[in-house]
Amino acid sequence: MSKTNKLPSVSIREAARKSGTSHVAIIKAIGQGRLDKCVDRSGKNNRIWYDIFLKEAEAIDFKLKGEQSEFSDISSLTDEEKKSIEALTVDTASLKESRRREAYYKSELARLEFEEKDGTLQNKVDTYNQQFEFGRRFRDMLLSLPDRITDQLMSMDNRDEVYNLLYNSIRDIMEELLKETDKMYDQPAHKEQN
Repeated sequence: MSKTNKLPSVSIREAARKSGTSHVAIIKAIGQGRLDKCVDRSGKNNRIWYDIFLKEAEAIDFKLKGEQSEFSDISSLTDEEKKSIEALTVDTASLKESRRREAYYKSELARLEFEEKDGTLQNKVDTYNQQFEFGRRFRDMLLSLPDRITDQLMSMDNRDEVYNLLYNSIRDIMEELLKETDKMYDQPAHKEQN
């Protein structure tokens, strides 16, 4: 004997009337498998265990507008029967959650695939390697600056000449790095300033 046999069952139309929804919506939900645990298939006609229907409908966000169960006082049931009712509705809630997660991950995958094809999505490792290489190149160029201009600086007597030499050398390094950056990203990263 099933543990749910002690629960009163109602017709689908009666459940629709009590819950304030159409019987067609309930039949569709049963056909789609969204409402499954509440269906009493023991008789000739499908009937619904109304308490389980309410819990299952709540778990899948099925819109209910009507009154609550007249059988909602299940205190007369044993603990084992209450657990069986809970077990019937927990599966539906976890199914709903897994479907929600699946839809979320599918949409994220579609977004990432689009961004990859569009060119807006970049590989993290490649980006890191490019930035590291740029930093290493910048450091090397700046550290080589004194070796290149020391002799010229020592031969100069005028402060303005020293300043101009340093400024132009640093500016040349920056422009060279900017050209390398443009090549890395295949587009100009700046506009020429006159």
